[in-house]
Amino acid sequence: MSLRVDEPDNTQSFILGKAVAVMILSLALSYTVFGLFLAAVRLFAHPVVASAVFHDGPVLLALFLFAPLVAGWAIVLGIAVSVRASEVRVAQQLGTLASFPILGVVVLLAVGMIHPTFTVALLCPVGLLAIDALALRLASRMFDRERLVTGAKATTSRPTR
Repeated sequence: MSLRVDEPDNTQSFILGKAVAVMILSLALSYTVFGLFLAAVRLFAHPVVASAVFHDGPVLLALFLFAPLVAGWAIVLGIAVSVRASEVRVAQQLGTLASFPILGVVVLLAVGMIHPTFTVALLCPVGLLAIDALALRLASRMFDRERLVTGAKATTSRPTR
């Protein structure tokens, strides 16, 4: 038995594979920049600043755990928007606009407006993971391979009797 790409499970695997391929590079870059930032703070910042950055363990944990989930959100959201948008610019603008709330939470964590505990730092990523999984399912349902290739919505053919 062969699987076709338009079957729901195979479509979801296809989209997940595309998302993971993009996510690996974005995570490598994100963690590299985060590591360079932490190294620069440790080496060059005033001791008071360095101790303030490294003293807040829950914030560092939350930022570390949020990175892959925010990347996953942005990628799946980008896929969902791009399968529905008629133009590349519209897809980019809607994807960016939809990512602002989550990025706002990350910024609020980074600047100290939100002070998470270790429990919050572990539970919030679990919630974001659930949102990412739901977004992946919705994107795979909206995905129309025929529209992606030809620009026209796929027609379903009825069997002749």
